[in-house]
Amino acid sequence: MTRWLAVALVVGMVAACRPIAPTPVTQTNLLQFNQTVEQSLTGPDGEQHWLFSGQAGQQITIALEVAGPPLSLTLYGPSGAAIPMQVSQSPTPANLTRAVQLSETGSHRLVVALKIAATATYHLTITEAQPSSVAPASITPATATPAESLPATTTVTATSAPLRVGSGARLQPYRPIRGQIIDFGATEHYTIFAPAGTVVTIGATRVPGSPVRPILTLFAPSGDMLAESVETDIQAIIASIRLPVTGAYVVYVGAAGNQASGPYDLAFGYGATFREVVLPEPAPDLVHAGTLEQPFTRAIWPIRLTIGDIISAAVVADDARFSPILTLLAPDGQPLYTSLAEDGQAVLRQVIAPQTGQFHLAVAPAEGHQGGSYTLLWQYNARAPTPPPGN
Repeated sequence: MTRWLAVALVVGMVAACRPIAPTPVTQTNLLQFNQTVEQSLTGPDGEQHWLFSGQAGQQITIALEVAGPPLSLTLYGPSGAAIPMQVSQSPTPANLTRAVQLSETGSHRLVVALKIAATATYHLTITEAQPSSVAPASITPATATPAESLPATTTVTATSAPLRVGSGARLQPYRPIRGQIIDFGATEHYTIFAPAGTVVTIGATRVPGSPVRPILTLFAPSGDMLAESVETDIQAIIASIRLPVTGAYVVYVGAAGNQASGPYDLAFGYGATFREVVLPEPAPDLVHAGTLEQPFTRAIWPIRLTIGDIISAAVVADDARFSPILTLLAPDGQPLYTSLAEDGQAVLRQVIAPQTGQFHLAVAPAEGHQGGSYTLLWQYNARAPTPPPGN
């Protein structure tokens, strides 16, 4: 009876989302960092929307160069609230460079508008401030200096077999590696790149047959110790730690008591998880059952969307002790929209796909030790027009 009440609740909540007209494909576009786009706009009511994924604490620069009458530029966060921007340069009234520090993680919207009866051409670029970091004294600069812009790509992959790497390698989220402690008392170290405000969980797991019971220590880009793990006989966890600055963090792996050598597995992820399980693609308008069997694990459900599609999704926990979080991930793995559970239910209402590709619905626990069974449902509120063949 409880399961059917939960299913009825999910269906009712998602069905209550009133369908709205799809956003015109030609008016909503995806903008990548370090990409310059050129467009024309005709007034007096011309508007074009550009979506990009940003992280809380991320510092960005928005450059707008206009040929023609001045355009207005407004930035909205994932919550829909307008974000004030500081004008850092003003060569002409039409060409402005704006600096802003993002306060939310998710899909941000830039709206370019022309309010007079005229036509203007513009170039729009967003860039990310280059991170600076200081390597810990015991780490060589080559392994602790960021080599690319943050945040790192988090593309979801179906494989979860640990990859064998050497000490000093860069860790990718949800991609487990297998390391090796060679001698008694030795430690291995790995680098994590992340922007300020990111919440991560790091886990090291004992390999069957290995005498190594791993322990973890995390160092900030300044070289200061940030956290130590909590250990059991089979794993060591640094759970849900918020990173204070943008840069390169270094995690050391050792053996408890410094009295063993051998292999171990290591991974990190976002929020309260460092593992993920990729599941089959769920059909829309059907109820799907899932289970998070291991702690610190998220479930990934792939769905294919077209730019301009509007969908709703809901997840309901079957156990009152399990509080789920539901997130729509972009094709590159970045979070676009997130819903925290209320009374065991998390709902995404009428969210728009900013591009065409393979998205993922991620179900994760609010706290890493949680888990259990749940039901998932998603549906289209509106579907974007299908492009003709050859386009």
